[in-house]
Amino acid sequence: ELNKDVTKYKINTDMQDIANKHFNCNRLRLASTTKQMAKEYKPGGTAIMTINSTCSRTREHGTDRMGRWAYQKYAIKDNKRLLVVSCYQVGSDDTKGLTTARAQQAGIMIEESLREDHASRVPLLSPRKAFRRDLLKFLKDNKEDELLLVGDFNEVLGDEQTGMIKIQRELGLTDLMHHHHGVSNAPNSWIRGKNRID
Repeated sequence: ELNKDVTKYKINTDMQDIANKHFNCNRLRLASTTKQMAKEYKPGGTAIMTINSTCSRTREHGTDRMGRWAYQKYAIKDNKRLLVVSCYQVGSDDTKGLTTARAQQAGIMIEESLREDHASRVPLLSPRKAFRRDLLKFLKDNKEDELLLVGDFNEVLGDEQTGMIKIQRELGLTDLMHHHHGVSNAPNSWIRGKNRID
């Protein structure tokens, strides 16, 4: 989660300058909602960066319309491609505040719904459910690519049967942390808790 308003030119150039200072070659993609904030702080967002010799393998890059993920595709052996996706799923749907990442995404979905004609309008989902639906569609649309999915998912894998575990099962993904560390030895990823939510 970036927590920066990357719609601001200065923030984008500052982050790119930092990347340029440390890496000879880099491909930095920053993502957030289009909602502009008065200050630099803006909840949500994500980023992905390719560095040095791997840059020459980059074939495609992009972001989600709500800043929920950024991705890059790389050429790998046997004329295949590797899709690396860095995600941010908002926390619980009871998060309060007008500028939270959840509120930003809900506002975008409401605006999009109002632009559709009444007959084709679909019921609004919570930002978490919409994230999972849209991410699954994006990943299925790119199913010919090898996949590495990383992120701040704000959930313990398996706690919600309709959560990220559903995407894992539907796409046949392997949880590398679980595979490497096992369930009982998995490191926590949340400073205020003992669970792995990323």
